[in-house]
Amino acid sequence: MNNNLWAASGESEMETGLVNWTRRLFYRSPAYKFILSGTTPKRLLGTPIDLLQGDPGIGTEILSGRHSVGGHIVCSESFGDAPLSFSHKASTYLNDFSWLRHLRAVGSDEARAFARNMIAAWIAANHRWHQQSWRPDVLGERLTNWLTHFGFMSAGANSEFEPAFLASVGRQVKHMGRPCISMVSGADRITALKGFVLAGLSLSNGDKYLALALSILAEEVGQQVPQDGCHFSRSPETHARVLGDLIVVRDTFDAAKVEIPDWLTAAVERLARRLRSFRHGDGGLALFNGSTADSASLLDLVLTRSKVRGQPTERPTSSGFFRLSAARTILIIDAGIPPDRTANQWAHAGTLSFEMSVGKERLLVNCGANRRDDTKWRSALRSTAAHSTVTVDNVNSSELTESGGFSRRPSVVSASRREIEGSVIIDASHDGYATPFGLTHRRLLMLAPDGHEVRGEDSLIGSGGQVFVARFHLHPDVHASVIHDGRAVLLKLRRSGWVFTTDGETLTLEDSVYFGNGRNARRCLQIVVEGDLEGAGATLCWKLSRIEG
Repeated sequence: MNNNLWAASGESEMETGLVNWTRRLFYRSPAYKFILSGTTPKRLLGTPIDLLQGDPGIGTEILSGRHSVGGHIVCSESFGDAPLSFSHKASTYLNDFSWLRHLRAVGSDEARAFARNMIAAWIAANHRWHQQSWRPDVLGERLTNWLTHFGFMSAGANSEFEPAFLASVGRQVKHMGRPCISMVSGADRITALKGFVLAGLSLSNGDKYLALALSILAEEVGQQVPQDGCHFSRSPETHARVLGDLIVVRDTFDAAKVEIPDWLTAAVERLARRLRSFRHGDGGLALFNGSTADSASLLDLVLTRSKVRGQPTERPTSSGFFRLSAARTILIIDAGIPPDRTANQWAHAGTLSFEMSVGKERLLVNCGANRRDDTKWRSALRSTAAHSTVTVDNVNSSELTESGGFSRRPSVVSASRREIEGSVIIDASHDGYATPFGLTHRRLLMLAPDGHEVRGEDSLIGSGGQVFVARFHLHPDVHASVIHDGRAVLLKLRRSGWVFTTDGETLTLEDSVYFGNGRNARRCLQIVVEGDLEGAGATLCWKLSRIEG
């Protein structure tokens, strides 16, 4: 086996500046290798409980030497070359050992031996620090998986496996106790700290690590999980990931018969209650800020394991998300300031976009996100035009940068909710077009009490710009046709029909694309309404009406 596969390099964008450069230089030195070779834990006091169940089918493929990574099939024997050909994703997958759960699901002696051999190969290649394989979030996830599946792997092992395993775990935990945590931010830092806390709970010499890990984790949770429970990434998928990490930490405390910190219990409750509000009728997540949709069963598992009951909340959030529901119709609206780079490096310019589902069928969507590290697709899907909202002169409401984050974004996004005769109205606006055009975009959305009608009004207030375009992206399963000489669009789902109309503007249907699963592009359509600004602003009124019968 090629030991170089574990030492794959790849520059982390968080590791910039003189401090991190000096730190990396020190970590690579023989002196640092000596520093990490201190006291080895004598034994494990216990092992964490895995949140997810493995898939024996995937485990069988792994045993045959085939891993599926980012849509590519990679052979075990060629892992040393793989990270060079498709970025750090393959290296992250290999080095975090999340695939151990699939071998455990197989449960055979062959699977145990394969897992031990892979760990031995990693240890042989990582006596010294490597930038990718020791990245804090990768290291934290690896510690979690090594400790969680130790009982499975060690059954039938020779006398050399456990001492080598514990010595390596000891070096990794000792490294985690240094300032390396600062090399990642946001949800990645939570993942890193999860492994650090679990090591503190599981190792015979873990008390000193546990105290430090808990103090840092408490601070991070306080910054990342506000009182309304919406993770500061403003990404529903990242939100679910952080909730899963904190559930694992909480449940490991419980299994170890150690008192669970109150702040941890409260964070899990807040995140779980808010997560429900990001789900459509099909159980999947709304597509905001890099989220994908095909996660219903996983979300069910996470919410069940959270032990937090209740219905989706429709209360306004300080983070700016709103959920409206009536009968079987659901609207989810993004009316908040886009997150900064620290919270979400690849956030989207989708301010005031919304999605709509009817029962278990999605009607209006955003275009989603690409998980295959294709920079062109990533930029396109982050753009305002890839969202069900309004653009001006083909300019994004938040200006994207190629390395992530924004060079310009709205500074003021306001939103309120009110009810009039049973109809719920969201009144929101943003100033993302103030700098380039002197315009404010205001959007009113109203959902009727029977769920059979949605009314909208989009206003561009000011005197700049030439042309506005309002886009309403349709889910691939929606059949659409223009009717009434271009004045309306007929929309057909399997179980219902709808008509989209405006107050006089001409409608067109254009091609669009949908990355609901984050991997494969599906063709779909979008309703496009274009109008002139001509220095006087504009107002577009539109309506979605359900067809009876």
